[in-house]
Amino acid sequence: MALFQAGQTIEIREINPEDPPEMLLEHTDNAKIPLLIASTTKSLGDSLDIMTWALNQKDPEYWLSANKDEMIALINQHDKIFTSALKCINHPEHFDETERQWAQDLILQTLEEIEKHLDGQRYLLGAHISLADIALFPFILQFKTINKYSFDGLPYSRVHQWLAEISFHRAFDSVMAEFQLWTPGDPPVILAPWGRS
Repeated sequence: MALFQAGQTIEIREINPEDPPEMLLEHTDNAKIPLLIASTTKSLGDSLDIMTWALNQKDPEYWLSANKDEMIALINQHDKIFTSALKCINHPEHFDETERQWAQDLILQTLEEIEKHLDGQRYLLGAHISLADIALFPFILQFKTINKYSFDGLPYSRVHQWLAEISFHRAFDSVMAEFQLWTPGDPPVILAPWGRS
């Protein structure tokens, strides 16, 4: 979403990090994704770094205008929680019932905190959408996708509204898609200012 918002034209290659193509390993010591190869001399291997890099090129809706320290602290706080808990929920076969319940309870507790955070304001850091909203939104959307019916019944009206608003943002609609695994010789999949092709 940040790359689209910044008007960047990039080629997207969906890869399996457990079986990375050789070209990926030319730019990173491990197969960690995402990876943005910005030039022959510059690559970024962290989601937040990629988003910040893109929006520093162009930021038409001022997603970076919120207080930087507050924004990064909020992202980092919830990123760690969602990453660990969703790993458990996404791969229940690797965890016992106690661990799965812990993950579920942790996410519900976090959603309650976000609900309180949204009290009296439209977005996480005030009246305007910011990088914090874009960075944390996919985690909650993923949890909703896994728990569609139970999520819709949760008593977090502000979270539901916030999630719906971002889901209707042009940047989300333009980039949201599932991609086939890339293999050498495949026609390129391009993300450009007009969308994907």
